[in-house]
Amino acid sequence: MPDLGLTPPSPWSTIDLLILEVVEEITLVGCELCRVARSVSRFAQEGPSFACGATVRTLQIRRDHRSS
Repeated sequence: MPDLGLTPPSPWSTIDLLILEVVEEITLVGCELCRVARSVSRFAQEGPSFACGATVRTLQIRRDHRSS
């Protein structure tokens, strides 16, 4: 997995807003979230929770997002 420069909070509790610098699709996110994650678009639709207790309330995908 490429280093996306994301440093997860410790411990994981709630991911309020996760903006990833991507072009098309990501199949693994954050701390791999117990490898439950399958696709970003599915996250955005379902807002799943994970075995580690993390929940994704909002997930935005921005093709041209640049951190400043």
